[in-house]
Amino acid sequence: MPWRTRGKEVQKKVNGKWVHHATAKSVENAYAMIRLLRAVKHGWKTDRV
Repeated sequence: MPWRTRGKEVQKKVNGKWVHHATAKSVENAYAMIRLLRAVKHGWKTDRV
């Protein structure tokens, strides 16, 4: 599933539209959240998952 950030907001693409998924405490944490979501999707092993 595609993910993107808009400031502190994390969005996912549903039926061709970007919808709200979560709000991070900072822009940096939003990027970290997307990295984790991608890792979970692909089954990558990280120290956080």
